[in-house]
Amino acid sequence: MGLTQLKRGLVLDLNPFTTTKATGQEASDGWQYETTPEVGMNARWGVTTNLTLDATVNPDFSQVEADVGQVTVNERFAVFFPEKRPFFLEGIENFDTPNQLIYMRQIVSPAGGVKLTGKLSSTNVGLLSAADDAAYGTSGRDRPYFNLLRLRRDLGAQSTVGLTYTDRTESGGRFNRVVSADTRLVFAKLYYAQFQMARSFTDDGSNSLQGPLWEATADRTGRHWGFHYKVTGIHADFRTQSGYVPRTGIVTPFIMNRLSTYGSKDALIEQWTTFFAVTGFLPPQNSIELKMIASPRVAKK
Repeated sequence: MGLTQLKRGLVLDLNPFTTTKATGQEASDGWQYETTPEVGMNARWGVTTNLTLDATVNPDFSQVEADVGQVTVNERFAVFFPEKRPFFLEGIENFDTPNQLIYMRQIVSPAGGVKLTGKLSSTNVGLLSAADDAAYGTSGRDRPYFNLLRLRRDLGAQSTVGLTYTDRTESGGRFNRVVSADTRLVFAKLYYAQFQMARSFTDDGSNSLQGPLWEATADRTGRHWGFHYKVTGIHADFRTQSGYVPRTGIVTPFIMNRLSTYGSKDALIEQWTTFFAVTGFLPPQNSIELKMIASPRVAKK
C-alpha cells in the first residue's frame, strides 16, 4: 500500500517504582514507627523482533498471586510451586528442559537480575543472571549468584537438540554446576525418541560431589496402538541447586501401552481405549506398580 523503507524504532519500557515499609513498636510515650523506603526498577528492551532483554533491580513481588497451599504432612521431598513472578515468567518457555534442570523458584528474593530470551535464527535462547538475597545462601551471610543458560536448536520441523548450563556460586568456594545435553527426534509421523545426559559438580566448602543423570524415551502415537517407554537414572551424588530434582539415587522405568478400538458411528460404544502401565523404582526399595485403565466412550442417543 505504498509503505516502504520502514525502520524499527527503539522498543524500550522503563518501570520505576517505590514502596515504603512501616514498622511499629510500643514505647513509653505510645507507639513509635520507623519507615523504610525502597526504590526499584524494571526495564525491557526489544533488541530485535525476536530477542528481548529484561532487567530488574530490587523487584517488588507484593502484587503476585499467592501460592496454592499444599499438604506437606510426612512429605520427604521438596514440593513444587509454579512460577508466578512477572520478571521470571517473561520468556520462561525458553528455559524448558527435560527433568526440570532450571527452576526459577530457586531464586527466592533477588536483589537484581538480567535476562535475555528469544530466538536467533533457528536457536531458542534463554540466559539469566541474578543475585539472590544473602539470607538464602548456605551460610545465611553470603549472597548466592545464579547463571542459567538454555539453548535449543531446531532440527527440521519438529526435532530439536539442546544444551543446558546452570551455575549457583557463593563466596568461600561453594558452588553447584550442572551441564546437560538433550535431543528430541521425531520421525515417521508417529514416533519420537528423546535422550538426555547431564552431570552435576558440587562443592559445599568441605566436600566435592559429582553425579550423572540420564534419560531415554521412546514414544508412538497411533490411532489403534501407541506406547510410551521411558527410563530415568539419577545418581545419588547428583545435585541441582538451580533446578527441581527432588529425588536421587534411583532408576525409574516406565512402560505404557495403549490399545484403541472403534465402533461404527451409531454403535453404543464408539471408542474403547485401554491403557496398561508398569512403573517402579529400582534401589533402594525395588518396587513395581501395575496399572490398567479402560476408557470407553459411549455414543449419545
